[in-house]
Amino acid sequence: MLIADDFENLYAYNRWANERTVASCRELTMEEYERKIGGGWPSVRDTLVHIGSATRAWHDRFLGNSPSRLLTGVDVPELESAVRLLDEADAVLTRFVLGTSPERRGEILAYTNLQGNVKKVPYWAVFRHAVNHASYHRGQISTMIRSMGKDPKPTDLVFWAIVNTKQD
Repeated sequence: MLIADDFENLYAYNRWANERTVASCRELTMEEYERKIGGGWPSVRDTLVHIGSATRAWHDRFLGNSPSRLLTGVDVPELESAVRLLDEADAVLTRFVLGTSPERRGEILAYTNLQGNVKKVPYWAVFRHAVNHASYHRGQISTMIRSMGKDPKPTDLVFWAIVNTKQD
């Protein structure tokens, strides 16, 4: 049974949605994967790499290391390399989130953003933001894939909850 609104379920959903997005990306040709379409990041490739790189950046920030830039599709040109980046980033951030006590979730993270400015935010807000950010960009990927006449797999939270809820 699912527990309402907890981080374990939120990150399980995120993993499921990432896997479905990757499955949709694997149905693309390399030309389609790299095609400049716009609507956020220029291509499916750039958007997928952005999700992985931003997820990794948040984990790095929790460890006291603020990256000065995120990776792009030029840095990670092949789909399988982008998938590894996303999988590894998701795994380490998920472990960090789930290993953080409820008391510590209220602590403040101080980090330097990509523009060089120091920002402060509660841990819990970043934990939720990372999933929200990925959802936003998965939606962009779905739109790009649809614009190519293909049918991406749905990644909505409610679909994950239906699959993971006992149906009587």
